[in-house]
Amino acid sequence: MSDCIDTLTLRKDTNIVFITSKHAISASAYPLRIAILHSSLTNVDIVMVKGEIKKCDRVLVKQNILEIRIKAKARLQCIMKNLKSIRFEMNQEEIR
Repeated sequence: MSDCIDTLTLRKDTNIVFITSKHAISASAYPLRIAILHSSLTNVDIVMVKGEIKKCDRVLVKQNILEIRIKAKARLQCIMKNLKSIRFEMNQEEIR
């Protein structure tokens, strides 16, 4: 496992989360869980994937934004299309 997970080392798959006190969050017995639930994309300062920085100072680095938007739109359209055919757990007659 040490060949995949390590400190910030080039060519290694590493997951590191830094929690700061920049934003007030609710008190909880599970502070990490609450910090994650209260966060959003705008709270992410740095993203590193396999030793390569993808986002720094809240700005995407070396990313094709147009391509990302096109893929995201296509995936959203696929999700919306599939929503039409899913069966919800209960229909109106079953609720009554």
